[in-house]
Amino acid sequence: MAPSSSSNRSSDKSRKADDDDFVVVASAVRSASTKASTTASEGSSVKKRKTDDHLGSKTQSLFPLFNKKMSATVDPEASSSSSDPQQGAFVWLAPLGPSSRPSCLRASLGRPLQEQVERRKGVQGQEKVKVACFDLDGCLVVPRNGKSFPSATDEYDFEETRWGVFKRVKEEYQKGACIAIVSNQKQTSPQSTALTPSSRLKTWKSKLAHIAHAIDCPMLVLAALSDDGFRKPGRAMWDKGIVDAYVEVGGQREDIEVTPGGQVQDEVSYFVGDAAGRPQDHNDTDRKWATNVGIPFYTPEEFFDGKRPQQYKITGWKPPADLVSTVGEDIVSKTLLPSDKTKPDIVVFVGPPASGKTSYFRRHFQPHGYAWVNQDKLKTAAKCQQAVKDYLQQGESVVIDNTNRNVTTRAPYIAIAKELGAQVRCVHFDVVKDLAWHNNLFRARAGLQNEEDARSLVPKLAFDSYYANLEAPKRSEGFDADIVLVPWAFDAEADAETKRRWLCLWD
Repeated sequence: MAPSSSSNRSSDKSRKADDDDFVVVASAVRSASTKASTTASEGSSVKKRKTDDHLGSKTQSLFPLFNKKMSATVDPEASSSSSDPQQGAFVWLAPLGPSSRPSCLRASLGRPLQEQVERRKGVQGQEKVKVACFDLDGCLVVPRNGKSFPSATDEYDFEETRWGVFKRVKEEYQKGACIAIVSNQKQTSPQSTALTPSSRLKTWKSKLAHIAHAIDCPMLVLAALSDDGFRKPGRAMWDKGIVDAYVEVGGQREDIEVTPGGQVQDEVSYFVGDAAGRPQDHNDTDRKWATNVGIPFYTPEEFFDGKRPQQYKITGWKPPADLVSTVGEDIVSKTLLPSDKTKPDIVVFVGPPASGKTSYFRRHFQPHGYAWVNQDKLKTAAKCQQAVKDYLQQGESVVIDNTNRNVTTRAPYIAIAKELGAQVRCVHFDVVKDLAWHNNLFRARAGLQNEEDARSLVPKLAFDSYYANLEAPKRSEGFDADIVLVPWAFDAEADAETKRRWLCLWD
């Protein structure tokens, strides 16, 4: 491990979010200690680069990281014009996420993933690709001159967190690792996005080019801008930004992907971050991210300074393992047995977001021909009520898959049933608030959703509102049968990796 200098920084306890949430400025101007370890020519080239950037120097031709399917998108404001010919230029690629609002920035210096693919051509029996992942703020860089927060306009406001950090990262590359910077950079302004960056974000992007060149080796850069599956401790920066990208350039998925259900200590990739749950840390999301991905984790003190691990505490609600079971067949049979099979059947679901309502419909009602009505899809209660009427008039039974939290929201469906001669029943999904919130985080961040079923993170306000206004359903409201209470249970048929991820912490 590299030795530490006396200039190590202690964390600022006043921060309430990730260090990475504050837009950090990257600089090609080194701190005094860093300058001492660089050559005079290196220093002069940095100064020249700053002058050239200011004057608008010509951009060199770019070396694409990805093949045509993932073609590079160059942001001229954020791409460095000075680079080692063997590295290629620092290039901002097309961001990741939904096409309408991508939420994860990505960039590369050189061709880090293609190098790994080419290294394996014709060679049998190699170990997995080692991806050396590093957090950015507080791990690799801090603002200059001891400031707690960086400048929003100075693209040179950065220095190493300790002497020799950049050198050590480059050494990992020289030993065969693929370097990846993995950072949360949540934007507080809704107008600042990957496609329409604010001036602050543009400055940050420019500074990343300086950081990459200061480290001086090929690398990936991934930055999550929103509170979605890309944001640590969500897995998407690993799954989409690293694993899928490696496959896109011709690599084999098994050469880089973490072994499902495998032992963390057996993985060659790793993550270094400062949000580790220690008393002095502002958060624990970095440690959680490594756990959720399934790779070893080190703090900067452990990795760069060779120090022993400190005690830490992980925050958040941890799901009990005994919930990994299935709903009893007796409960399922009750939900599927209408009292009168000669009439169309309305089934009103009651339950918070992420309580398993839609999955329950697909597994137990859809195979029996029930139609599905959902306000997330139809947008208004009036459209849901009209859809129910349309299905009943066609002789079809229907499930209303909404939260239906009180008597007022349920009453229209009871009235429709009476009006059209249908029977109406109620299924109540009995889920505690902590569990529902955990499921919400899990489905948005665990990396298991396919594109068609992708669900965004439901705001916490929606959960607070549901539980604050919940009126437990009663038969006396006008239902034709007793209320069926469904306790939440994890899908017992899920594979071991899905179970492992559900038991992780995603907050």
